[in-house]
Amino acid sequence: MLDNTHILWVTFLLQEKRNPDSNWAKYIDILPKSFETFPVFWSQEDLSWLDHTDLIRLIIDWHMKLKTDYETICAAIPEYAEVPFREYQEMRVCVDSRLFSFRKDGVSTTGLIPCADMLNH
Repeated sequence: MLDNTHILWVTFLLQEKRNPDSNWAKYIDILPKSFETFPVFWSQEDLSWLDHTDLIRLIIDWHMKLKTDYETICAAIPEYAEVPFREYQEMRVCVDSRLFSFRKDGVSTTGLIPCADMLNH
């Protein structure tokens, strides 16, 4: 099952990233360019330090979930395959690490809040 909230934000930002006139361009420009510190991007050698731990299984599961979500989206929207998996994966990690939970009109939701994100860093 797709995590729709996260995927909507990922898809929105990937689209806005390709739009030079986007109102989100300045925010997108300050997002990290590298996500190598996130375990889902670690090399096999780095991951080998975690052999025989539960953490290795969680990392593998997370990678597989990202791949499955990406493939599900591409199957439903063939044009989405123009976005390389690595770019999707990086934006997904970016969104996952920046979404804020809040209540609006009594409903719990999540969203990107650029100003709060900047304060957080």
